[in-house]
Amino acid sequence: MVQDFKDKGYILVRNLFDKDEVEKFIKAMTDSDAFYKNAYVLEAGERKVPRITWSHPGSDVTGLAARSEKVVNTCEKLLGGEVYHYHSKYMLKDAKITAPHYWHQDYGYWYNCGNLYPDMMTVWVALDKCTKENSCLEKDMSFTVKHSNADRIDIKVENY
Repeated sequence: MVQDFKDKGYILVRNLFDKDEVEKFIKAMTDSDAFYKNAYVLEAGERKVPRITWSHPGSDVTGLAARSEKVVNTCEKLLGGEVYHYHSKYMLKDAKITAPHYWHQDYGYWYNCGNLYPDMMTVWVALDKCTKENSCLEKDMSFTVKHSNADRIDIKVENY
């Protein structure tokens, strides 16, 4: 796992959270209006893609997931040292919505916030079936791992 991460810059971990844990995440999001109070909509032409941003998760199930031993220990193993939780973003997207969403590593911004090295990790967790048919995340395979002061590493959630 560590060598794959070093070689590719990413790994795919299946079933990091078990079925019961995933059901709790979904229930926490659907049973509370807290997520929707922080929602914003990104418009891509005529298509509107729902997005939710959450910078400082609390002690509910979603905040605990980001700081869980499963996530933290995996990140520490891959990065080779202690990690801390910088921020969280939760994105809700209806199936078959095909507007793209770009994600990128803004190391330049992070450096100005006291993160001296680009040793940061993004953890994407799909809570339901993630397939090309419902417009899942697409990894840009042209990405190459560079350990430099590169400002951006881009990944795109693409149209299918």
